[in-house]
Amino acid sequence: MKNTQAQVLAIKKPSESNLSSIIRDIDSQSFLITSANAKSGVTSSALILADELSKTTNDRTLIIDVSLSKNSLTELLGKADDPGLVDIKTNIEATTSFEKNYYKVENFNFYFMPIGFKKENTQDIIHKELNTILKKLSKEFRYIIIDGDSIYSNNNTIEIAAKTDAVILVVQAEETRWEVAQAAQKRLSQAGANIIGCIFNNRKYYTPNWIYKKL
Repeated sequence: MKNTQAQVLAIKKPSESNLSSIIRDIDSQSFLITSANAKSGVTSSALILADELSKTTNDRTLIIDVSLSKNSLTELLGKADDPGLVDIKTNIEATTSFEKNYYKVENFNFYFMPIGFKKENTQDIIHKELNTILKKLSKEFRYIIIDGDSIYSNNNTIEIAAKTDAVILVVQAEETRWEVAQAAQKRLSQAGANIIGCIFNNRKYYTPNWIYKKL
């Protein structure tokens, strides 16, 4: 990963954002970060949240990438050819850890699970195995943060939302129309998702400049 990882994880200090206050004091363990529109700062918010939680609580924290975007965190961290979420076989590995599918992020306290290289398995894994995977990972991690695609760019997002403990919706100021945000919230609620908060992302420094150049 070399310099790529250092660039990706140029995260703001906890004092500059307070995303962790949304979830720190509740019992939920798995959280989907999503948005109504693409390019709303979902990945940046997930990174900041993982960094804050791992620093302020000292609890084991994991980011899972489920994005199929060419600019996903998996791609940016150089993990496109490494095993990840979609490569897990729960029937075979039921009694073993998923350690080979996630990685300690160098110089940070949190861990990262890429989407994996068998992307053709994505929908099948989410539909059949995600509940089992999250249940098992919840024994290894206090916080599981899922970096998801926007609701209207990937149909898998709604199903993931229904299977996680809670959902946080990212809204990009001056970009996301209020009607679109309301429609996204309604779709999530109809799917049975537990929406616990919204990140109103109106500060350019939430997403580092290097990310904008890659989007």
